[in-house]
Amino acid sequence: MDDDRTALAAQLDDVVVGLRQLTSTRTDLSLTAAATLATLQRSGPARLTELAVAEGSASHR
Repeated sequence: MDDDRTALAAQLDDVVVGLRQLTSTRTDLSLTAAATLATLQRSGPARLTELAVAEGSASHR
C-alpha cells in the first residue's frame, strides 16, 4: 500500500510541475527540465543515463 502511495505521489508531483510550467509566464525552463528536476528532488542524485530512462528520452540508447 505504501508503494502505491509513493508512486501516486511521484506522479502527482510530475503533473504539478508540468501544469506549473504550462501556466507560467517564464519560458527559460522546459517541461523536460522541470520533470527532470522533480525526479532529482524526489529520488536524489542520478546518472544521466538513469535520468534519460526515467524521463523517457531517446538519447539514452
